[in-house]
Amino acid sequence: ILACTGRLREGKGHEQLIRALASFEQAAWLPPWELRITGSGPMFQYLLDVAKEVGVESHLAFLGGQEAKVVLPDCDMLIAPAEHGEGCSMSILEAWTMELPVICSDSMAHQEIATDGKDALFFQNGSPEDLAAKMLTLCKDSHLRDHLVTGGKLALEDYTHSVMASAYQDIYRRILLQ
Repeated sequence: ILACTGRLREGKGHEQLIRALASFEQAAWLPPWELRITGSGPMFQYLLDVAKEVGVESHLAFLGGQEAKVVLPDCDMLIAPAEHGEGCSMSILEAWTMELPVICSDSMAHQEIATDGKDALFFQNGSPEDLAAKMLTLCKDSHLRDHLVTGGKLALEDYTHSVMASAYQDIYRRILLQ
């Protein structure tokens, strides 16, 4: 079970994920699978049309505005396909908290919080083919999944309340000392 969380709007990368599923679907060795998409927004009908176009609509579950903490525990991986313009991706942090491996685009926002091969797998933004290849790799390789989950748990240590509070205090000190 694949998961993708986030508002259904341009720039979030849902279209490239759905297009990647067309190649993913071709892997005959895969067990039955589903992509659960949380969130709502103006691109819902368009994304449904793309899914029909590429023949994967029967594998999609559009769940609307569900909370990640409700949906993610039943999933096997998180896909964060955002194309650009996000700040810190909360969905990645939530996936790490739920001990899920993460595949994300190589956008600058994702590179600020995740490290390719350490706590996430990056795919080339704009390449549904590369995304499909990364999803298949993660499905096949249980050691890689475990490695990414361990890396995600370690990466979360940078986002604890005490670490974040200390970082903000350092910023304020530098500003005041100028």
